[in-house]
Amino acid sequence: MPLQESDLAGKTAAQRRALKLDYLISDLPSRLPVQWQYAHPTRGNIGVRVFGVGYKSELLRLDVEAQLMANGKPLAVASPIFILNQPMKTGAGVWNQLQALRESIQHTVGLMPALKDGQVVDDADPTLTIYPDADPESATVDGYAEATGTNQVFSTLRGASGTGSGDTDTSFQVRLTAGTTTDRFSLIRRGYFLFDTSAIASGDTVSSAVLSLHLQGRSSGLGAPDLDIVTSSPASNTALANSDYGNIGSTPLASLAYASHTLSAYNDYTLSVGDVVKAGITKLGARLSWDTDNSFTGTWASGAATYYALRCADNAGTTSDPKLVVVYSAAAASRRVMLIS
Repeated sequence: MPLQESDLAGKTAAQRRALKLDYLISDLPSRLPVQWQYAHPTRGNIGVRVFGVGYKSELLRLDVEAQLMANGKPLAVASPIFILNQPMKTGAGVWNQLQALRESIQHTVGLMPALKDGQVVDDADPTLTIYPDADPESATVDGYAEATGTNQVFSTLRGASGTGSGDTDTSFQVRLTAGTTTDRFSLIRRGYFLFDTSAIASGDTVSSAVLSLHLQGRSSGLGAPDLDIVTSSPASNTALANSDYGNIGSTPLASLAYASHTLSAYNDYTLSVGDVVKAGITKLGARLSWDTDNSFTGTWASGAATYYALRCADNAGTTSDPKLVVVYSAAAASRRVMLIS
């Protein structure tokens, strides 16, 4: 019988994860292999084949291969793909559950580099795709913290104590709002995204990491700063407090210009391999570049605002949760060769 919303209601993230995993594993293997094509926005048509499913601890394991259909050039797609907090549609048949997984698989595949002509995927490294917990959280959280004031100097508001926070919203804005006195401001809001990367052992080697955030909306009322990805260090891994406004880094790990963002879609921020915390929690944040740099270089206007509106893990649906995709190689692990033809 399909999993229902009532089955998940009141459960912790870990309990929800176990229920979804049990449901998928109980039926999906009998329906494989499954293959399909989809149109990638820059690469053209990509063929995907899922030929195996299983689990490892709390991780869903999918054996996947993919190929660019236009020229027959393979992609360096890891097999297996592991997913933590896998997306799933409740109240629908198992085929729709696989449809939900397709959305995650397709995005992961689109992040993989193309191989050279004639090259094959040899000793393919696994890929780990992680989503934050929705409320009530068990291991990780996402949300915002902010500082507000009445007609504050930018640097004063930037360095102030936090006055608000939230971690149960379906979306939030990384935002700067102007006051009513010239060159004064009333709000700065920052984003926080935590990912459980404990499945990557301390001896494993990370080869790539991409943070993907779904942009719901934006405004350039004060100008068009970059969105910077930084580290964060909230006091709790499973809740955000007003005081976490100050628990955020000031060195950009990755940035994307305002004009380079795509609305109603995932936007990808390529991180350094050292930004992933192995055997622990990878804690990231988001700030307007004005906030990161402590320098407002826009055009002030009374009551105006600049913001990026980002989806959260508590949003209903399967296509917009924040996600971290990490490719890594396991230390002293048994390896197999996968040929894509």
